[in-house]
Amino acid sequence: MTTRVCECGVPTALLKFYLWNTPGLSLLIPAKSGVVYANQTGGHHCHQQSMESILLSLFNRFDGIDQQSLLNQHFVSKLHGWCGNGITDDTADFVDEVLRATPYTSWLRVDRSRLLDSHEAWIFVQPTELSGTETIEFGDFQFSEGVITWENSD
Repeated sequence: MTTRVCECGVPTALLKFYLWNTPGLSLLIPAKSGVVYANQTGGHHCHQQSMESILLSLFNRFDGIDQQSLLNQHFVSKLHGWCGNGITDDTADFVDEVLRATPYTSWLRVDRSRLLDSHEAWIFVQPTELSGTETIEFGDFQFSEGVITWENSD
């Protein structure tokens, strides 16, 4: 069980949810939500990443575009599944292209200051502008960073 210490100094338990069988792309927004989302990432490196956050499930397919398949193909074919030690500018450019391909993710871009922290199925992103979609209404909600994650492709 994962715990954290609240402001009053008392340990509190966190719910942990494993994402490895969740289809499609998900956006994790760091927040004290009481829920830790965990995933196996990094291809054959099999990193065990987790983050206390809010989870937004993003569409995986739109107008014939399967974002998860495109990302998996890239990491498996270009990096042969060994993709756990950061990403290059070329890979970040490719991920940005995939994100721009649908209105459900076009408002996100790879955080270029976090390339060394990013890897297959765990890419740090930033919003370019918060524009609502058919499934998300942001209202006054603001955030400056997040992680795009999906099923590990190993």
